[in-house]
Amino acid sequence: MKLSTRIIKSIQDLKRLAGIAATIAVAVATVSCGSSKDEPEGPTNEHTVIVYMAACNSLGSGGYDRQDLIEMQEAVANNTLHGQVLVYRGDIDGNAKLYRMTAEGPKPLRDYASDGLSSVHSERMINVLKDARTLAPARSYGLVLWSHGNGWLQTGIEDNNNEFQPTAWGEDRGRVMNITTLRRVLEQVGTWAYIYFDCCFMASVEVVYELRNTAPYIIGSATELLLTGMPYEKNIPCLFEYADGGLVRAATNTFNYYNDMTTPKDRTCTISVVSTAALDDVAAACRDILVTGKGKLPDGFRQQPFMVGSRCWFYDLGHYYDGLCQYIAEDVARPEGQGTQLKAALDAALNRAVIYAAATPRLWNRISLEYHCGLSTYPLENAAAASVKNYNTLTWYSDVSQHAFSTKD
Repeated sequence: MKLSTRIIKSIQDLKRLAGIAATIAVAVATVSCGSSKDEPEGPTNEHTVIVYMAACNSLGSGGYDRQDLIEMQEAVANNTLHGQVLVYRGDIDGNAKLYRMTAEGPKPLRDYASDGLSSVHSERMINVLKDARTLAPARSYGLVLWSHGNGWLQTGIEDNNNEFQPTAWGEDRGRVMNITTLRRVLEQVGTWAYIYFDCCFMASVEVVYELRNTAPYIIGSATELLLTGMPYEKNIPCLFEYADGGLVRAATNTFNYYNDMTTPKDRTCTISVVSTAALDDVAAACRDILVTGKGKLPDGFRQQPFMVGSRCWFYDLGHYYDGLCQYIAEDVARPEGQGTQLKAALDAALNRAVIYAAATPRLWNRISLEYHCGLSTYPLENAAAASVKNYNTLTWYSDVSQHAFSTKD
């Protein structure tokens, strides 16, 4: 989920909101499913950015989707982009449309409301993403996922089978999409240059590992992200420059936006850019540590939490595995230097995987962020804990976490 700090304040913003709302209202009245406007306009683009907004939730009722549409319009109006920005928006009123963003506002392309599906249903998402590629063909495609997010945590009814599921991205009237379903959707649609999660908790090793074969880069936050999300007016141009350092610049823009907040509780942000090609090496290094030390931490070791509350599900991955290596190093029965060697292997893998990471000094001015490697994880205390929230259905669990308690290793 995202949490709020900024309300749309200025009269200018209110006027622009009214203008974009009017544009969308016209779009609602004129677009129809199967419209003759399905053919792509102009030649193939260098790059197409597709923003998928599942906004039938508290974000939509708060108007944060409309504000971000304004920022996207500014980006298109004020920059020469070598491609197009297409936006799918499932809004709080039940409208579900695909738009081409222009300098004048969103231009309607297709209407999906008649299919009766939610924005987090796999069939709806596949259709939208395939349509977007047809309408704005390009040499490469980037994807921004805009909604609530809860990392690997189960938070609602998964819309494809009407059952609770372990991992959740997006929210549409209480329905969610689990991460394994999201992986299958993205794989069916095609290759992606990157995935940017503009939502909370998605820079979890469990999430990025599940999606590691869908895109070479994943950008997200290991903690909660404020309701205002990323600054689209700055980041959209950066996304078109993804092959030339643009993803790091986009992440830096997001971090600077929050780090510059003057109110202490609003100065809260973590952000990272992950190279998925190195995640298998991270998994191998973590597995070696768990096999060696059986998931034991030194007495009194305090992990770095990434969420506020009585129950934390997200901790810094690097710091947690540092503790495991410390336990191994302090065990006199083990070969000298074993813990140090295991830690060095993981540090090297993380340096390859996390190409950018930034964190404010504190989270909500309540938790000190002393450690932030760029990825979170859920440390299992024992084998029984794997069944909590169905954690044992995750690929990271089967490939890595379960080895802490396996008698076969």
